[in-house]
Amino acid sequence: MSTLTVDHLGKRYGAACALDDVSMVFPAGRITAVLGPSGSGKSTLLMAIAGLVRPDAGLVRLDGTDITGLPADRRGFGLVQQSYALFPHLDVLANAAFGLRCRGVARPERERRSRIALDRLGITHLAARGIRQLSGGEQQRVAIARAIAYDPPILLLDEPLAALDAQLRSGLRAELRRLVTDLGVTTVLVTHDQSEAMELGDQLAILRHGRLVQLGAPSAVYARPADAFVGRFLGAANLIPGTGVNGHAVDTALGRLLVANPPPIGACWAMLRPEDLQVATAADGGFQAQCEQRLHLGDRLRLQVGVAGLRLTVDLPNDYRIEPGESLRLEPKPGRTIAMPRLPDEESPDDQRTTAP
Repeated sequence: MSTLTVDHLGKRYGAACALDDVSMVFPAGRITAVLGPSGSGKSTLLMAIAGLVRPDAGLVRLDGTDITGLPADRRGFGLVQQSYALFPHLDVLANAAFGLRCRGVARPERERRSRIALDRLGITHLAARGIRQLSGGEQQRVAIARAIAYDPPILLLDEPLAALDAQLRSGLRAELRRLVTDLGVTTVLVTHDQSEAMELGDQLAILRHGRLVQLGAPSAVYARPADAFVGRFLGAANLIPGTGVNGHAVDTALGRLLVANPPPIGACWAMLRPEDLQVATAADGGFQAQCEQRLHLGDRLRLQVGVAGLRLTVDLPNDYRIEPGESLRLEPKPGRTIAMPRLPDEESPDDQRTTAP
């Protein structure tokens, strides 16, 4: 297993900064999911690791060795792109063997190794088929087989499931996770899909404006986002403006909320995920809210409620009975309210209303 490291990477395209002093370690044999909005720098980071983009500053290291100046074809990394880049004039086996052929591997050996890769993806029976005869999911498997056929030290996945429909994506996530675990290959996954990043990543890296804003286990980043941007971007978040007091609470329009981490001094946010709110256990407990919208999401009921000039998103059990216009009393679940900084550019009325991306 190989460890990949990037140290203080920087890249500009004219006046635009694509990467701004990005440093991180990609643990050996684990999946690091790189997540961010369009223009955050995640694809540039992947291309710099692959050797397809030369950074203006910083280093890329493989097992401690500087490979920043090494051409892409000498790095030996496996790359699966969103478009798959398969060759329609070649059959499945020849596509899977293409990387080995470029590396000068003799035909009998490259066919043997390619068949092993196809078998790992469960598509050996498709070896003689043309690419145009395959479904989208089958083409995705061929692209991955080609990338792993030569046992790369690093596997790079650039939005590998984005071209597939939602149901097929969900099934292939589990397969991809199993494959990477079985291979023990260090993997970098670039995606804009929060669910995909949370499900596949052992480590989650959030980029914004070319900067790394948070790095950690997906569950930790979700539960303790570093700032309001991460909180909103990684799932639905109720951001309630307030003021930190006593080192353990935030005064808000909903009253004084106890927080699980020391609040910043002065203006801050109290953040609650929709699942962190519940119906008050006491008849006079919590705060009263009015249901404005009710959405049945199958496994849960999602409410938009109004209270004290704010709109909150609340997830409740799907058998809870309430209609728009009715009132209910809500309270935070113990230990689930998180305090985070509130910056001057987050003071607008739009920012003070919660979002549910």
